[in-house]
Amino acid sequence: MFFLGNLCRLNAFHNRISKIPSDFQRLMKLKELNISENPLGAVGLTVFALTNLTDLRMSRCELKAISQAVGNLRALEVLDLSQNHLVDLPDSLFRLQHLYDCRLSDNALTELPSAIGFATSLKVLTIHINKITTLPLSVSKLALLSVATFSRNMMGRLPASVGGFAVLKVLTLSNVMLQEYPSILRSGSFPLLTELWMCHNFIEIIPSEIKKLVSLEQLWLNHNKLTYIHRDLRSLRLKILSLHGNMEFEVPDFIGHMNLEIFFSVDDDVANAEKAENSVTFLKPST
Repeated sequence: MFFLGNLCRLNAFHNRISKIPSDFQRLMKLKELNISENPLGAVGLTVFALTNLTDLRMSRCELKAISQAVGNLRALEVLDLSQNHLVDLPDSLFRLQHLYDCRLSDNALTELPSAIGFATSLKVLTIHINKITTLPLSVSKLALLSVATFSRNMMGRLPASVGGFAVLKVLTLSNVMLQEYPSILRSGSFPLLTELWMCHNFIEIIPSEIKKLVSLEQLWLNHNKLTYIHRDLRSLRLKILSLHGNMEFEVPDFIGHMNLEIFFSVDDDVANAEKAENSVTFLKPST
């Protein structure tokens, strides 16, 4: 490592590394580090001493905890901790003022700390596939958030605190046990929202207020309990509409007159489309 003192980018992705060597901290010019898919189990203070890091990837490293020392990475912009075994997160993580892309999906989180309200630079927050039941009121301070993936959690409802996401473009709410169309979406607070995923819930009615999502291009409603969609849906410039799996729903005639590019009806085979929510571009960290 001594001879790599000028190294700026290191990709050690998908190896058999089980421990980060102590002399790793000599790489003080390192800005990008990818140690994903290594059986580390834990990350010591060595990594968190690399204070020039702007991009840190530690997905699928069998991590059970993250030290408060992550707060030392004051230049950090991108952090990927997805597909680990994390049950909680340190407050210091969300005090990183330059952090704009934080990926926490597929862990064992039951809540987000209220300190998330300090992460005011966040533009991408992925927390899908966890055990989260609600969001702290402080998330309302994430005014720059553009992508929020909440799918496959245990929320039951979308809290009013997300009303502060004024520039939100992508929202995923699939498989979160929604009983109805979220009331916060009726408010007109999401003028830039282009993608809305609400698959595998228990929604029966899509109300007239759907028209307030004036920028909506994709609406995914697979596997709900739909009985009625208000005709104001036609006022939107939708490109994709998916109703697959709502087997008791009779598709209204007005949908046939919409200028859709892709339409999945109630009984269409959308096996590949079902995978789209976790594979579209916005869920893939840039390399």
